[in-house]
Amino acid sequence: MKFAQNLSSEIVRQGINCNKLSILTGLSSSLLKSYCKGIKKPGIENMLKIADALNISADYLLGRDEPKKSPVIETEDTDILEIMAKAKKLNPKARQKLVCLIDDMICNPANLVTAERVKERA
Repeated sequence: MKFAQNLSSEIVRQGINCNKLSILTGLSSSLLKSYCKGIKKPGIENMLKIADALNISADYLLGRDEPKKSPVIETEDTDILEIMAKAKKLNPKARQKLVCLIDDMICNPANLVTAERVKERA
C-alpha cells in the first residue's frame, strides 16, 4: 500500500494528474489510477517508467528511500510533456543531439532557427 500512497502524494506534490503522467510514461491513465488506488501493483518496468517520469527513485515509490528534489512541471505545459515523452523514446545519440539543440536555443535565443530558415536549409 506504500507504493499507492507515495505515487498519489507525488502526483499531487508535482501538481499533475494521471492524464499528464500517462503522457510522460506511455501508460494508460486508467492503469495509473488503479496504481494510485492500490487496486493493482506495477511490475518493475512500469514502476521504473513512473519513477523516471516523476524524476524520483523507485525506492522512494516503494517507501524505502527519501524523495529527491525534483523540478515541478506546470500542468498547462502539455506540449512540453508530450515532447518529453517522445524524446524519451529516442536512441541515446539522437537524444543527446536534442539536448544540445535545446540548450543552444535557451542559451542563445538570438540564434534561434525559424521554421522558414529550416525549410530553406532542407
